[in-house]
Amino acid sequence: MPRSFDSPRILILKSLIDPVRIEKSCEFYFRVNQKNEYILNCVKRILIANPNLIFFGDNLSNVALQEFSMRQITVICNTSESIMKAISLSTNASILNSIEEIPFVQLGTCDSFKFETITSTSTKYSLLILDKCPLPCYFSVILRNLTSRQESTIKQILQYAIFGCF
Repeated sequence: MPRSFDSPRILILKSLIDPVRIEKSCEFYFRVNQKNEYILNCVKRILIANPNLIFFGDNLSNVALQEFSMRQITVICNTSESIMKAISLSTNASILNSIEEIPFVQLGTCDSFKFETITSTSTKYSLLILDKCPLPCYFSVILRNLTSRQESTIKQILQYAIFGCF
């Protein structure tokens, strides 16, 4: 999975690409193969849009993740709805509720994408950067596990930086 690239084609999809689970099944092996075939068909439908960065609202099966990985497509799972809306606003991408909407999708774009991991003494943070979006009207800063003093200091720095930019 690429960790950075230029001019990504961004797809945002809310729903799972996973069939409804069948709890009681006599033909377990048949059902597993059928499920994998269904997932691969869903992946093929997504590949029609030709994205190279996909945001999903939920988890994905390992079968789908492996298929996307083989095709050098970066996948971000468990994306909250508010983050998907922010990415949609910034990149001009449409948010799809299901795979059936793929033929009518508008992929988002930006100048570059980077996935960075920041480590401190006891924690590890993941940072996604969508740089130079066509609609630079939105950005998010997520702060976790901070003391109130650290939080207020960072807020002051961010307010000053925003004031300086605008």
